[in-house]
Amino acid sequence: MRLLRFTRNDGILPFLFLLCFHTLLYSEEPSKTETTKEAPAENVYLEVILDASGSMWEQIDGQFKSEIAKQTLTKILPKIDEKTHLSFRAYGHRKKKDCKDSHLEYPFTKGNREGLTEKIQSIQALSMTPIGYSLEEAGKDLKPQQGARNILLISDGKESCNTDPCDIAKQLYKDIQVKINVIGFDIKDKAAHEELSCIAKATGGTYVIAKNADDLFKATEGLTKPIQWNLKVNTPADLTYTFTAIDEKTGSVVLEKKSAYYRYELPEGTYTIKVDTKPEYVEKNVKIQKGKEMTVTVKKMGELKVDTVLDFDFVVSATNQANNTKLLEKVTVYYRYDVPAGKYSIEVVHKERPNIFWTAQDVVVEEGKLTQLKMPGVGWLKVDTGSQGLTCTIKIFDQNKNVQVLSGYTMGAFLLPKGIYRATIENERTKKTYELQNLQVQEWQKTTRELNCKE
Repeated sequence: MRLLRFTRNDGILPFLFLLCFHTLLYSEEPSKTETTKEAPAENVYLEVILDASGSMWEQIDGQFKSEIAKQTLTKILPKIDEKTHLSFRAYGHRKKKDCKDSHLEYPFTKGNREGLTEKIQSIQALSMTPIGYSLEEAGKDLKPQQGARNILLISDGKESCNTDPCDIAKQLYKDIQVKINVIGFDIKDKAAHEELSCIAKATGGTYVIAKNADDLFKATEGLTKPIQWNLKVNTPADLTYTFTAIDEKTGSVVLEKKSAYYRYELPEGTYTIKVDTKPEYVEKNVKIQKGKEMTVTVKKMGELKVDTVLDFDFVVSATNQANNTKLLEKVTVYYRYDVPAGKYSIEVVHKERPNIFWTAQDVVVEEGKLTQLKMPGVGWLKVDTGSQGLTCTIKIFDQNKNVQVLSGYTMGAFLLPKGIYRATIENERTKKTYELQNLQVQEWQKTTRELNCKE
């Protein structure tokens, strides 16, 4: 594998942080097609867990996030099907810096929801985010219950205590077959997205992103409705593919090129499912029944993820070495992609500066597993000029070779091979210049130097 450095006078616009996520993320089921019998309505258990940590005091459109969440739950939870056993738990709301601050505020009840609204409204956001502990406690609440066990977690951030919520979710799924649906509310952190989506994925649940009050209401309403589907096609990256369902008795196409992202309700019968992966995945004799959940999981597929310092600035291509088939072509490296198990050659290229690239050979992707690669040899350099980011320009030089490698405005962060650099900064208004020496960029580190270029 190799990493090529920058050419002389290779300019770059400043990097602006822009985080774009899929609106929803469905999770992976077990590695074989399975049927899960839908529990009767009277045996459905749902525990709602609300994040009441300190960050819920942040505002969206002039309203505290905690108030938005409480208003949403107050409107929706009392109206949930009377046959559903409902409970309510909150965390982070009673004690400061307490990683066991998670409490069942409203135990399982069916029918009359008396007192639920008052409990929800009494919650006041305060401190920590003990997601893992809350899931463990919710598991204890659900374990004695006989029926379909469900959790709805609403959180605006990631775990703040010393636990791994995803591992805990996996263990809960193994122990009591609980399904955890997760709503990420106003999430700004990439690690938080990954953690919350992992919780859902580990239990066959759904991860939904809610950016505002309207999103939160729709997501909560949708995830608390009774199950009304009997077919879900799972691939490691559901948004990438569509599938077709063919009635084997009549030969008619019942669903055609439908996104694997959603769940569907089909008439009872036996079907052939075709998924437009490369190569096409076909599964026959899929029996669909009313009131029963059927999940078809694409086999012999794995996931590929490439990490770079600035993910949205790079694209990746992947070619299967066995048949020389290019399965990924210049797709953004930020996301995970599913590809057939096999051996691949990988090429990662900067969108604006194609002379910056990295290649890797013999990258093995295994069925049902994630192969994650990390682009070596690069780091960030940021000269922080505060409010003068669009006034002060910067030229960056390789200090040893005395060669200019980049230029732009100081508001951006610059991607550079590890090494030692010097920089010339100029205030476009005053024409005053500044020199910085010995700016050391280390692999996967962000080097920041503050500079007042206003004077």
